[in-house]
Formats: sequence, C-alpha cells, structure tokens
Amino acid sequence: GSILRTSSGLARPAATFAHPNAFAMYTMVAAIITVGLGRNLFRERSWLRTLALVSIITGLALTFSRSALLGLGVGIVIIGLSNSRSFIGVAPLAALAGLMLIVTFMLRAADDKPGKLGRFVPENIERKESILAALRAMDASPLLGIGLGNFRYRFNDFRDPSVIVKEETLRSHSAFAEIGAETGGIGLFFFVSSILMAGGFFAAYSGREGEMGRANNVLLAALAATVVVLVFQPLYYEETFWAILGLGGAKFMD
Repeated sequence: GSILRTSSGLARPAATFAHPNAFAMYTMVAAIITVGLGRNLFRERSWLRTLALVSIITGLALTFSRSALLGLGVGIVIIGLSNSRSFIGVAPLAALAGLMLIVTFMLRAADDKPGKLGRFVPENIERKESILAALRAMDASPLLGIGLGNFRYRFNDFRDPSVIVKEETLRSHSAFAEIGAETGGIGLFFFVSSILMAGGFFAAYSGREGEMGRANNVLLAALAATVVVLVFQPLYYEETFWAILGLGGAKFMD
C-alpha cells in the first residue's frame, strides 16, 4: 500500500486507500465491530479475536489519525454504556484509545509547517481556513451548492488570501462542510437526515435482548464514530454518502 509522509517525517500508511484518513476510518469501524461482536464472530477462539483486535488497532495507531482515534473512543464508550458488564470489559480499551489520541496529538504537533505558498501556514490554520472556505461557498449558494466534486477546484474563489496567500486546490477538512458547500442546504439536509434515520433504526433495536440488540448497539457505535470522523476529516465522502443513505432507507423498509 501507499505511504504518506508528514512534514515532520511521520510515515502514515494508507494501505489500498487514497489517504491514511480513509484507511483509518474503515480500520476504526473494524475495531469497533471486533470489540462489540468479537465473541460472536470468533466463538471459542478468544486468541484469534485478541490477535485480530491487536492487528487492527496497531494499523489504526500507525495512521496517526486523531479523528479516527477519537471516534474509536466514542464507539467503545457507546458499547460500554449498553450494560455494566460491557462497560467493565471495554473500559481498558477506551483508556487505551484516549492514551493513543494524546500521544498522536503530541507527535502530530510537529506538523506545523511552511506552506507550499512561500509563507508559514501552520497545518491547523490551513485546516481551519479550508472549513471556513467551504462555509463561504455554502453561503454563496445556500440551497443547491456549487456542484458535487467542485469545491477543491473552486477553493481559491472562497479562500482568505491573507491566510492562504497563493492558489491551491484544497478539500475542506470537514466532510459536513464540504457536502454543504457542494450540495447546499438541501443536500446537507438529506445527508444529516439519512444519518439520523440510520441511527434511529439502530437505537430502536439496540435495547433488545440477545444478539439482535448487541449487533444494533455495535452498529450504532460504529455510526456515531463515523460521524465523529466526518466532522474532522476531508474524506472521499461520496461512497460514505450512499452507504449512509442505504442504512437510513432501511428504517422505512422495516
């Protein structure tokens, strides 16, 4: 797979995905499912479950993705809140996710770098400006947006030239902001509604006894973790959009 090196020299694996953040999101979801349903998936082979979980979390940690680690912590806490026995079992994993998040923040702090533009632009400032530019684009076309896939090519129309001095093609560092910029309030409404419908479907069944309730609670945790990632990451969200719409549609088919 491909490797992305940060300005401080960190090597972030992307596997077969286009970016380490995308790899981190799917690895995060795999970790949550393994934590919540591992006993059902691996039955009596607890060693295999442990090996799978260690491998998955190691891969996630090596992506140095702060939002995915935060999402992992959120997902594990949701699983733990389902009952007291689950909370006791996953509490160490939640603490581990928090520790990895702190370490990752410390390592990534060195990534404030000179921009490609001839002046010093810290990474966090660049991220903030990419989100603000998306909000300006949404303000310019509040209902229908500027067109799916167009934001990165029209970024320079909405950037603040006092922050990002030279022309660039940047994606917004928030999938929600970029969806709002490209599809307007209408598209953002349907996207958020699909997430709420899927979450409502999972929540309705998560309180049931047995495997049905457990599976829906894990899916609710995975969905919540994914939302955390989408708030902070510029994912190639088009596939995620249709996946969440499909999950939301299941609510009406029930």
